[in-house]
Amino acid sequence: MIDLLRKNPTRSSPLRKGMEKALPTDTDSRFQLLRVEEMPFLQMEPVYSGQVQSTLSRLVEERQNLGVLLEAGLEPTRTVLFSGPPGVGKTLGARWVARELGLPLMILDLSAVMSSYLGRTGSNLRHVLDYAKSIDCVLLLDELDAIAKRRDDSGEIGELKRLVTVLLQQLDDWPSSGLLIAATNHSDLLDPAVWRRFEQLVDFELPKEAEIRAFL
Repeated sequence: MIDLLRKNPTRSSPLRKGMEKALPTDTDSRFQLLRVEEMPFLQMEPVYSGQVQSTLSRLVEERQNLGVLLEAGLEPTRTVLFSGPPGVGKTLGARWVARELGLPLMILDLSAVMSSYLGRTGSNLRHVLDYAKSIDCVLLLDELDAIAKRRDDSGEIGELKRLVTVLLQQLDDWPSSGLLIAATNHSDLLDPAVWRRFEQLVDFELPKEAEIRAFL
């Protein structure tokens, strides 16, 4: 893995060529489980608080300076959780990071992943995450609370509780060569064990007057 990181994969690398593989699909509906933005595009530059912008910039700089990190015996951040109310720029932040790194943004399509067949949803999720591990990309799990709800919620069925176990296993095994970003509007719904699996937490707050003026 360290040797792989040292090579700092580019668009022409073997990892990048993995994009030639067919995207994972649901075996029943045949819907693709991922939406891919090969070259992420921003209609306008985001304006964030100093702390949020500093964290996003650091995520980019870590992967742009892998050699320095590795020489110090360190690895880049693997998993990041964005939390905050709707409309504060969480998805935009993931798109910005992917663009700055020159990597495709792969977004989990929840409508396709969720299946009415017992056990199929967990299989779909595992298929998506295994695929993303093999690709040089930024993976975004949007609306994480839909698949990582608290397991002590008596109102949830066993199938959704098993999803949390699948997700925890995948987060523990996430490679340093990839960046996984999750986003949630309802952090209070997340299982406590999920919080502990993310190496970096980023809280997106509603913009203050200075940030609104800068954006305008």
